[in-house]
Amino acid sequence: MMVDRLLIGLWLVLLCLVQVSNCSPGDVDPIYRACVGKCEETGCVGQRCFPHCKLSSDRASSDGPWYIQESLYLKWKKWGCQSDCHYYCMVDREKEREVFGYGPVKYHGKWPFKRVYGIQVCFSIRTSSVALSLL
Repeated sequence: MMVDRLLIGLWLVLLCLVQVSNCSPGDVDPIYRACVGKCEETGCVGQRCFPHCKLSSDRASSDGPWYIQESLYLKWKKWGCQSDCHYYCMVDREKEREVFGYGPVKYHGKWPFKRVYGIQVCFSIRTSSVALSLL
């Protein structure tokens, strides 16, 4: 009984010492985080602005007619303001890293693949499958 309490106490101390991580190196990059934060406020990454980022919390357009809503297609693809901000900030950050000679890093647990015909994950899965088959 005393040993159980000691182990529980030890686990609690260890849990308090463990720093919370965002899982991937790209997630904690301050330049990437600043870009995402600015994009979520303004709806733009550099010169690219996303019309669906101008929706209010009730999904109605904040600067247009009442009938403009986030399209069903974008909802189905799980593309919205946040995912576009993450994607385009990742693309811009990886271009900067490449200029300085750094290799790619993961963002949100995924390698930075470019969207082709609106699909990003399929190429990631295919590449991972090929890598696993080589082991």
